[in-house]
Amino acid sequence: MKVLIVDDEPLARNELHYLLKENVLINEIDEANGVMMADQKVNANQPDLVFLDIKLDDGNRMALARRWKKLPQPPAIVFATAYDNYAVDAFNEAAVDYILKPFDPECINEAVARVAKIRGTADQAENVAEQAAW
Repeated sequence: MKVLIVDDEPLARNELHYLLKENVLINEIDEANGVMMADQKVNANQPDLVFLDIKLDDGNRMALARRWKKLPQPPAIVFATAYDNYAVDAFNEAAVDYILKPFDPECINEAVARVAKIRGTADQAENVAEQAAW
């Protein structure tokens, strides 16, 4: 699965990257530090999953999520944020999950497994869920 991490905080991107590289379902991880770069990377690389920070200084992340939903093969979106008060807005934009900072490895693996099930790789997702339980 190809993943794009979108966050304007380098430490948050690094932490999420570290947690994702341990997941056997992930074979490619890319990063963007803002809305414009994220939009370019989604259009060019067509990731399966985007971890999108809810608070980005350079643009409207909800408008970005709406635009991506209209793509022929839209990425699954997991909002990754320190703010819990945007959850309803995120799910209105068809977010697959909403995870809070600081990141919990189990929550990250569950979000990836959920996307894998949606994308049709359920057997691999079950294996990852079992690994997370250890």
